[in-house]
Amino acid sequence: MEISALNLASLVYINLHYNCHNCTFFPLQTPRLSRIFFSRPMGSGILLPQALIQFSLCPRLETLHLRMPAKLPRISSTATYGNLKQLNLDIILFRILVQEEDDVDVNCVLDLLKAAPLLEELIILVVGGHLSETNPQEMRNHSGFTNDHLKMVKMKGFLGHWYETQLAIGILENAPKLKVLVIDPFEKHYSDDGKYPENYSEQHMAVVEEKLKGVKTDAQILFL
Repeated sequence: MEISALNLASLVYINLHYNCHNCTFFPLQTPRLSRIFFSRPMGSGILLPQALIQFSLCPRLETLHLRMPAKLPRISSTATYGNLKQLNLDIILFRILVQEEDDVDVNCVLDLLKAAPLLEELIILVVGGHLSETNPQEMRNHSGFTNDHLKMVKMKGFLGHWYETQLAIGILENAPKLKVLVIDPFEKHYSDDGKYPENYSEQHMAVVEEKLKGVKTDAQILFL
């Protein structure tokens, strides 16, 4: 299967099948595609890595919204999303099997930022997961790149997990022109009742705030 549509401007792809390890993503012949919503919130496999490669071949892509599981694909030779201005990441941490990942792969998220050098706005929503303070991952050195166009970052569903804190630090360190980083504990995409999540901890958030104060940045950091 192949999508060949010269005038297609927007694409929505939703795959809710868990047992889809051998599913493949179709080639795109869409030179005017500017907006993509891709939802693959459960399971693993080759679908998401293939999709990311196809998305990098869309020269006019400006807005990309990915809804994906915690186990993100590794980008070995980083694809470049040369015109991408806005990136939304919904990272779903609900476990179905015991062996599934329950932490966000910070390295892979930073790799995505590296692949979008003109990115201006980043919104990350983390849904689910157990509050963890220890870092079981080995962090790579990401100091070799900067996002000089990134101006606004919002992290929603932020509860003080180690990976959220590490990701916020990585963004602050690699976005020298960042104007504002918003830390929002609410998962507004899923609930808008105005209540803090059950596992929200003011103590954990205070620790996060102290850690972020130690990062050299001109950005304004707002805790909601």
